[in-house]
Amino acid sequence: MGIDMLNKLSSGLVKFSWGFCLLAPLFFVIPHATAEVSEADLEENVNSLSAEVDDLARDISLLERELLFPPLTRVQIYLSLATDVQFTPRAMTLLVDGDEKSFHIYSDSDVAALRLGGLQRFWEGNVAMGIHQLSALIKGVDKKGRTVEEEIHFSFEKKNSGHSIEIKISAEKDSKKPSFSVKDWGES
Repeated sequence: MGIDMLNKLSSGLVKFSWGFCLLAPLFFVIPHATAEVSEADLEENVNSLSAEVDDLARDISLLERELLFPPLTRVQIYLSLATDVQFTPRAMTLLVDGDEKSFHIYSDSDVAALRLGGLQRFWEGNVAMGIHQLSALIKGVDKKGRTVEEEIHFSFEKKNSGHSIEIKISAEKDSKKPSFSVKDWGES
């Protein structure tokens, strides 16, 4: 996939360069010569060039992600919140093998998005193959405003492809109190 992305990238750069070379004279010509080029043609050329630049930016973003987080070492950690749980997360800290990897303070809009079924990509990073320890400290409040702190520990084995893990905050069936668990999606 990397070679294809590089080919697309180089092809896009060539198109962009040619488009720029073709359009650049339009901006620097003598005013009476610009009268010969209709405004509609110029706008069409600019829109076409803009679309090519957008495609190129998307390709560069995908290539950058592949280079920064290659599938061989990529791990993704997600957070979900059940709609019926009587718990509001306020902050979460994530550690992998004892090293802090991410910290987030939740705004009201973050919590609202999670309650609507959103899945937050909490952290994406690189880890070596082998067995690793994930720890998460989740702080929040229950429906009565009491502080709730929960620490989760989970071991996972990183193999030779991407790995995804979800930290789930759900409700106990009868009490609707928060229940914290980890779902290992495995290799992706």
